[in-house]
Amino acid sequence: MPGSKIICSDLVRNRWAVVLIILIFFTNFCVAKKKKLEDMESKLTKLEKTIGTMEVERQENIEAQKAPADNLQQFAEENTSIPLQPRIDMLQKDGLAFRQWSDFLSTFEVDHDHYPQMPIITQSGYGYSFCDISNLGPQLFDYGHSNPNDPWGSPFLYWCSSDGKRCMLVCTGADRKLFFSDKLLKLISTRIMPSELLPQIVSKCAEDDLVWFDGELIQYPENAVEDCEKKE
Repeated sequence: MPGSKIICSDLVRNRWAVVLIILIFFTNFCVAKKKKLEDMESKLTKLEKTIGTMEVERQENIEAQKAPADNLQQFAEENTSIPLQPRIDMLQKDGLAFRQWSDFLSTFEVDHDHYPQMPIITQSGYGYSFCDISNLGPQLFDYGHSNPNDPWGSPFLYWCSSDGKRCMLVCTGADRKLFFSDKLLKLISTRIMPSELLPQIVSKCAEDDLVWFDGELIQYPENAVEDCEKKE
């Protein structure tokens, strides 16, 4: 019957229309999905390049940090005839061993609200007990590592109060001996129990100790220094 044919024809057209709509939707979905995947691949490629660049820079920084430390050790062990001033100059520069260890200690204190405890005592003097900075290795593992010796081959010395709130880092200087003058001892005591504000001590002798206390250099060489012990 004509009416039935019309109905069937409409059904067929509607069915194909539905199929077409589904195909269009599926095609658009696939295109969008493909574009999203391409965007993700592009982002991953950029991320991999960024990570690769960061890793290269990290390795370069590690090598750059190792180089000065190796040079310091070389000065101490092989080139004792080299003048003292270059050694002092190297010790003063940011990024070298003494500065790096003080930075590690400061960061540790910020994270833990106390300084690392001394696992052992390797040296005592002037009422203070010290350990070599290398003995703190496990506690500072996450903060970095540097040369544990000064330009003259002696270990940096570390002291910490029993409550972990005060710490001191010492380089024993050209004579490789721990020496605290009365002036330095008074300066340290005023840092432990604040009573008066005393100025830092600027040293002119290569034998004088370099002292870092609670994030501050309190005795250090400045400008030219002399080998005072030999001069006498």
